[in-house]
Amino acid sequence: DHPDTVYVVDRGLPSPVKSSSERHDAAPTYDDGGKSNDSSNDIDSRRISSNCHEFNCGSEMGNGSELDGRIVSGNERESDSSHAMDGNHTMDNCRETVSSRVIVRKQSEHSEQVKAIRDKYRPEPESFRFNPNTVSVEDLQRLGFSEKQAEAIDNYRQKGGHFARKSDFAKSFVVSEDTYKRLEPFIDIPLLDLNRADSTDLVALPGIGGWYASQIIRHRAELGGYSSKEQLLNVYRFDRERYNKISDLVFVRKNDIHPYPLWSYPADSLRKHPYIRKWETARAIVLFRDNTPPEEWTLEALLRAGILTEDQFAKLSRTPLE
Repeated sequence: DHPDTVYVVDRGLPSPVKSSSERHDAAPTYDDGGKSNDSSNDIDSRRISSNCHEFNCGSEMGNGSELDGRIVSGNERESDSSHAMDGNHTMDNCRETVSSRVIVRKQSEHSEQVKAIRDKYRPEPESFRFNPNTVSVEDLQRLGFSEKQAEAIDNYRQKGGHFARKSDFAKSFVVSEDTYKRLEPFIDIPLLDLNRADSTDLVALPGIGGWYASQIIRHRAELGGYSSKEQLLNVYRFDRERYNKISDLVFVRKNDIHPYPLWSYPADSLRKHPYIRKWETARAIVLFRDNTPPEEWTLEALLRAGILTEDQFAKLSRTPLE
């Protein structure tokens, strides 16, 4: 139960043909460096020591114990220095020999007693920036959570759970008050860009289901992109209460804002804008442009002329125009 690194050997693989003088009984020695790797066919030169030997699965190993398909630890069989490779053996040959025998390299299963000791003496918790919605189980353990606690957080996410705010992470039953106080400055949950979010992103927001997500995307298409997050209030049936639930979780990237061509679009295009809608209004804007000097093209002028209502004027005032 002691070693972390184990080697799973498949006796069914053909053993490389070697002369009797080249055959050895010892298992290969690896420079593990404390890391494990699940790749069965990617053993590089850094993990193969200068005393690399082949697995001779068809013969008995030292002390008469046969390698019979069981799991053998890296330090269970020590390579004898007298079996070191000579100048005629290349590392490529050694790598080919070893990779043809070693199938899986992974962490061994430990008894409950060993797990308890490992938890008791595990390394000091680290503190680094992380997103609780994407951080790996391994990094959760680095942050100070036990394996079971980290897996509980991951299971919550896999079942559709989402941490919208830092405070949501604090509500997790595996996050103690002291742990949250330590990690709170390092929790980094990115805001959601309204112009780049898809329906899956939007549904993860509190109070936004599939129907509202589709309405937000539809309104974005009509606008040609949101110019401010307050425009969510113009989404059909989207009230102030719902907006307040997500206003601190979303934003509009300035680089994504494209001015609306109010002063150049033809009437049939203007009427599609959600703040204009009516054909009469769109046609009146075009007539105003045709009969007014460009330096007088302003929303205030359209309001004074009775072309825009107070509500239309207020909404378009929050929209970049060109």
